[in-house]
Amino acid sequence: MTTETDIKKQVSAALEEEISGKPAASPLGEKKKAERKKRRIRMLQGGGFLLFCYVVYLLFIPHKGGLNFGACKVFLELYVRYPDTLNLSTVEDFGDSYRIWFTEVDAFGQYRLEQMQCYYRPDENTGFALSRVSVDRRDVDQKIVEDFNRSISVIAKFPPDLTLPAPIPDSLRDMEIDTDKFRRKIFQ
Repeated sequence: MTTETDIKKQVSAALEEEISGKPAASPLGEKKKAERKKRRIRMLQGGGFLLFCYVVYLLFIPHKGGLNFGACKVFLELYVRYPDTLNLSTVEDFGDSYRIWFTEVDAFGQYRLEQMQCYYRPDENTGFALSRVSVDRRDVDQKIVEDFNRSISVIAKFPPDLTLPAPIPDSLRDMEIDTDKFRRKIFQ
């Protein structure tokens, strides 16, 4: 048995269908539309979250230098007497040269801050070659540089770690110095 309100709803739905030319929305169709809308919102939220994660990932990627920096770094590792004590402080790119400030522990156990600057020239085989290298503003023997230039093609095929060191802060307040390292312990 149908009630009078059910008949009125069916008549009004039929009239709407006839006027608009579209079939009247059923409760099941409305439910499916709501589910599709919720699914779209969830997909947009998931896509936004993935985009946010990607941006955060990009913020934490360390800066990388070019192959010129890699060749200068390899030359530095070969030049220093104790390369396992080598620590890069700052790298400056001047376009045609790289300057690397580094610390090392010498044979007497002292930390020394030095600089090495590698100058480049174009080369038809490898794309670039070292024209000269200076350590603390004194040029390295040209024979050593020319011998190293023969190995640049191998360095290009198997590049070293090209991660640049973090820059030194401009403000002294931002410097983090472990002062306990320099103090003598009174109480054991």
